[in-house]
Amino acid sequence: MKKTVKIILLDAIDILVGLAVFAGMFWLFLMMATGRAEAAEPSITFEDGREGNVPIIASDALYVDSRGAQAYGWELTEGIRLMMLECGSNTVPEEDKREHCAVLFKQLLYTQTVGGYNGWGTTLWGVMHAGNTYTETAPRIWNDEAEPTDEIAAIFWDVWQNGYSSDFRVQNYRTDYYFAGDWATPAYSIGTTFYSVNVWQDFSMFDASEIRPEIEKPARIDIYETASEDWFEPEKTVIVYER
Repeated sequence: MKKTVKIILLDAIDILVGLAVFAGMFWLFLMMATGRAEAAEPSITFEDGREGNVPIIASDALYVDSRGAQAYGWELTEGIRLMMLECGSNTVPEEDKREHCAVLFKQLLYTQTVGGYNGWGTTLWGVMHAGNTYTETAPRIWNDEAEPTDEIAAIFWDVWQNGYSSDFRVQNYRTDYYFAGDWATPAYSIGTTFYSVNVWQDFSMFDASEIRPEIEKPARIDIYETASEDWFEPEKTVIVYER
């Protein structure tokens, strides 16, 4: 009887040891696999020679950018997809991609500083989905066309972490020409994107040193309307400028 019990105990110990060894080997395999995955994390080289990584974003984590704006990971994921729709084309220069991302973060910081603006609310989701700002692209964030390239994701993350150096007051842009009307004033253009300052916004609570005057601005602005033959298409305002 005692011998039988001893054999049973030894068999149980062998089983436990075997399970422990198996668990240890499985853990080691997972660690090695994770290490290989991290080592293989996509990276790109920016035009200035710096290396940029495609971010791994935790959806429920709260992130803070270089200026203090805050957003949850799932909002940043949406933001990357939004920027893919806004400027993800290969024909858009990197500088323009960066400025698109910077404008989004400027809008977020502004609304979180002043407590809401133009229906944006105080979240990145609010900025993207309200305020008549991204009405053409925000509804398509989860379409296949919004699947971001490594370049867009890396640029977005680099601007979020390391900041932007353009005129802080520039929080609006459109393709091919500047906004018309007394609410906006032209700032500068990059590629085919024309950036403007909303003169109705109050920037008195921000440090004036954040504004970078060295960016080249139009020396002369001529505004005129072009009539469309299609009655259902609104007239376009074309800006002609000289530097």
